[in-house]
Amino acid sequence: MSDILSKVVGKTEHHVKNSKDLTAALMNLTLEEHEMLNSHNLMSLFISTPVDKAFQVIKKSLHKDES
Repeated sequence: MSDILSKVVGKTEHHVKNSKDLTAALMNLTLEEHEMLNSHNLMSLFISTPVDKAFQVIKKSLHKDES
């Protein structure tokens, strides 16, 4: 699974490499009144993410990637 997913990781505007990259992105972020910034703890992210929805997102990303 890791080999497959590694081909699409980092190819979206929502990807951050590390905390320094995230901090830089957040410095220029302005939220509108109707928007919300949400954060997930990495450990709880995987147990709270619906697997079927995650696979749908992964499948869609892989179909878009021509490599």
